[in-house]
Amino acid sequence: MVVCPYCRQDYVWEINIRDLPGPLFMCLECDTVWLAPADISDQKGQNFEDFMTQRGRVADWKAITKVKQVDGG
Repeated sequence: MVVCPYCRQDYVWEINIRDLPGPLFMCLECDTVWLAPADISDQKGQNFEDFMTQRGRVADWKAITKVKQVDGG
């Protein structure tokens, strides 16, 4: 499993967000989002609220569906 490179408090999850193309990748502890597994680093993540605002949406945690933890493989 891949530990969040920002907070190191939770694993990174593959997620879907209602009405957005996916999958996306997110640490549910610190709310960091990545677009692809290859992007998961402390250099490319984006805060969930900022991510949603840039897409003209309100950050709605209820719109998130966890798929599976990302395997560090």
